[in-house]
Amino acid sequence: MFRPIQTLLVFFLFAGTYALANPNYYANIGMSKPFAPEVFQEDWRAGFNIGTGIGYNFSPKFEIQGELLYDNFQLDDNSFLNGITDANDFYASVSGGTTSLIGLYANFKYLSPLKNKATLTPYIVGSLGIVNKSIAEFKVTTEEEMYTIPKESQTIPAAGMGLGVEFVMGKSTSFVVEGRFNVLLTDETTVYFPLKLGIVIR
Repeated sequence: MFRPIQTLLVFFLFAGTYALANPNYYANIGMSKPFAPEVFQEDWRAGFNIGTGIGYNFSPKFEIQGELLYDNFQLDDNSFLNGITDANDFYASVSGGTTSLIGLYANFKYLSPLKNKATLTPYIVGSLGIVNKSIAEFKVTTEEEMYTIPKESQTIPAAGMGLGVEFVMGKSTSFVVEGRFNVLLTDETTVYFPLKLGIVIR
């Protein structure tokens, strides 16, 4: 039986062993936008992400990277309440409901340096990972009642695909911009788009 968590841990162990020889260190912050399912897109606001990683170049054009990525999305209370109450319910309120994603990813990057611009390197990235998706407890008040929606948490497999570019800033440091669609294999497939700004030290 395929065990994704164990498989990823073994991958990172071997990748980390190779990377010790000449690692690439990553750090990033950015914004994240929910896309699917429809309720995630409509009832949660765009959020933020923060991450770190370590990579190893197996060739000048191919890099494998281990990444730890955290995404946070705050509930859009107006959109949520519009879905469960009518416009005349002036007493309606909701608190909580923050969605947090903590992902461990193996990223496979194909770099394509521009011949006439040595300081600019676009790349394509594909990802496989494991993500813990957690939705915090909701506390809901309406004209008729007060109730609590309990916290939800699940760990699911994930995949991603995106594009990025590295701008050389110094002898061993580059500025990185990357956008990637991440897909979480939940009952209703979850899709979100983290736009990351960061640095890599090679």
